[in-house]
Amino acid sequence: MGILLMILLLFLFFRFTGFLFRISGRILGAIFSLIGYAVIGMIVVSLLGMAFFLPLIPLIGIAATIIAAVTQ
Repeated sequence: MGILLMILLLFLFFRFTGFLFRISGRILGAIFSLIGYAVIGMIVVSLLGMAFFLPLIPLIGIAATIIAAVTQ
């Protein structure tokens, strides 16, 4: 009877440990994925911001050069 009880407890603790690892894995996965999505979002926003505003800098320079050339 003692060996059967030990085998049953071993099985139950094994299942319980797997259940706890599954829960902790999902919680940690959710936290790390939120951090990862935030980092990717910051990178995308900064790259899109550069893609929109960097072409404006030469255009402003060209316009200032033309205005300076015309006014003299």
